[in-house]
Amino acid sequence: MRIKELLKRLLPRKVLNSHYCYANMGRRLNILETQQKKQWLIHNSGSKNINDYEFKIFSQNGEDGIINYLLSKTHCRKKFLEIGIEDGTECNTRNLIENFGWSGTLIEGNKNEAKRAGSRFKKYPVKIVSAFVT
Repeated sequence: MRIKELLKRLLPRKVLNSHYCYANMGRRLNILETQQKKQWLIHNSGSKNINDYEFKIFSQNGEDGIINYLLSKTHCRKKFLEIGIEDGTECNTRNLIENFGWSGTLIEGNKNEAKRAGSRFKKYPVKIVSAFVT
């Protein structure tokens, strides 16, 4: 029997969930540190090209970096509204939710995708709405 299977049988689910959270934390911190260093270097180079600030943690096309750059230029209340998140895997606000403590509303038209997003973000202060926006 593999160790992972043995742990699943012996340890309470709450303990296992905490372990998975901490096991991924090192990887997440390394990604954030690397991207922050990249942004610091670009920022200090005086680049005026917003595309230089792109990086991807959870977004599809580097939006995490651009959002981070834009937010560094303003002050706001850490609230968001995002429309069209699918299951939340690659939505633009996931980095803000998981790494920076933001809260807000996520809207997805597909009920199944919204349900999966609800499971993904159940421990965060976000509201998932299944509706089409017209």
